[in-house]
Amino acid sequence: MASRVPLALGLAVVAVVDCAAPARRPVMMPGATGAYAVPPSYGPPAPPPPFQRPWTAALRLPELPPPPPLSAFQWPGLPTLSFPPIPGLPAIPGLTAPAPSSSGGRCGFANVGGELMALDCITPTYGLVPMASRYILGRRAFALTDGDGEPAVVDHRANGSEGPIRNQGPVGACTAFSLAAAIDHAVATSTGSPAAVNVMGIWGRYHTPYMERAIDGNRGRPLGVESAWPYDAKTACQWGSTRDCDCGAVLAVSCGQPVDTARIARLEETSSVTLSSVTRLPDGELDELRAVLAKGQDVWFSMAVDDRMSRVRGSNAVVPDGDFRASGSGHAMVIAGYKRQSNGTYFLLHNSWGTGWGDNGYAWIHEHTLRTNLRYAYVVDVTTPSAPPQPVPPQPPQPNVPGQPTPPLSNAGYCPAGTVPDSGLLLCLPPCPDGSPRHFNTCAQAAPGAPSGCPAGQVNLFGLCVAVPRLGAGTDAATGIRHQCGASGCTYVVPGGVAGCTSAACMRSCPSPKYMLTVGPLGLGCAE
Repeated sequence: MASRVPLALGLAVVAVVDCAAPARRPVMMPGATGAYAVPPSYGPPAPPPPFQRPWTAALRLPELPPPPPLSAFQWPGLPTLSFPPIPGLPAIPGLTAPAPSSSGGRCGFANVGGELMALDCITPTYGLVPMASRYILGRRAFALTDGDGEPAVVDHRANGSEGPIRNQGPVGACTAFSLAAAIDHAVATSTGSPAAVNVMGIWGRYHTPYMERAIDGNRGRPLGVESAWPYDAKTACQWGSTRDCDCGAVLAVSCGQPVDTARIARLEETSSVTLSSVTRLPDGELDELRAVLAKGQDVWFSMAVDDRMSRVRGSNAVVPDGDFRASGSGHAMVIAGYKRQSNGTYFLLHNSWGTGWGDNGYAWIHEHTLRTNLRYAYVVDVTTPSAPPQPVPPQPPQPNVPGQPTPPLSNAGYCPAGTVPDSGLLLCLPPCPDGSPRHFNTCAQAAPGAPSGCPAGQVNLFGLCVAVPRLGAGTDAATGIRHQCGASGCTYVVPGGVAGCTSAACMRSCPSPKYMLTVGPLGLGCAE
């Protein structure tokens, strides 16, 4: 079994190391300024703990009822309400902000059991995160068919990997609450236990309702724990921009007040996680979204909503079917699972409207309704501290293991014959026995077919059972990108001029389960 090594970040160097022989002389990449020493040995991966991602056993959920039609939505205990068809709205030249919804405020409120929950204005840029990476190759490049190898039911509640259900109240901070929920779960994929990161700190760094600003304000910043500063709706409302101050009248406060930056800075002392990257999923392709969920990750997304969302409640609650885009109101949430059944696929929403909404804060939405109203969807990755299994010199925090590998590289270079890039270190190393790249100089299994202690379709990598790609090699006809995949992940060869590669060819390795190649402003990267 290959050995585990510490992470070193930020050096544009590739060294050649053969685990079965003395270390070779470092091979310098063009423009490199230093060399890597051979890292110390860590030993084989630990056995997988009881936590397994993304599920621990075959799930059995009752058949979900069809979504309530718009014309016959039943509020519990009240007569049936009728909703007339919504006519098409004519385009208004020069209109930049949506009209208020019928539930009050500039962007509207949802009334959940008598408690108002602020809705955001779903402008064209509300959910857009321009700096997010994008997939270069989709599932089709791996010859995967729709639903190939995926279970019928994925529910991240089943293995305890979902963080707490929070309550945003009348403050339009759902972008912060949903981002916190996505980060909570991303931590669970690394450590086995979800986090409860601090919403006040996240919101305080940008305090305006746009997903882009949530990422820009918090990427690369340490995130404190929730208990260090419990959520205070009045303070959060006071920080909000005056233009989006729907909460001010409800809470009797004025917006646009200074943020307590000193207290937010102190939160970093309690930090156990850092937001490292975000990847945009292909627009409208729910099979890609479902594949991410099946591999164990949550999806951070935005959609159009109206006040009918407030009436969702009860066991296995289902969002009413419909097109909510005419409202001009939007909301950011997390998707935490799906269920296939005879009338289509339902996706599981993790909301921030308290446990009184839906089924203790969760609800199912039919694929048709989700596709109609969804605007943008993302995968969020984090970096978490990782204690090595034996004493070693001090080192930086390791990426989510298994998880975000080395930072995106603007020019990944090319490894010598017989070696491939390690997916966690800036090293060229011999591949694993099955042809996949090493991850922190560790192979997922000693030999092809060796037992890993994990369910079919998963493998033990650093003591966690993670989803693996289909083994084998191929070439994408559209881009010319070649891939070689095995249990530990995939290695890609990118032709020059493709995806920002400025050399004759570039190489990049991605670990299981984040074996999908991405490209963004920072270069080639990896994601679920």
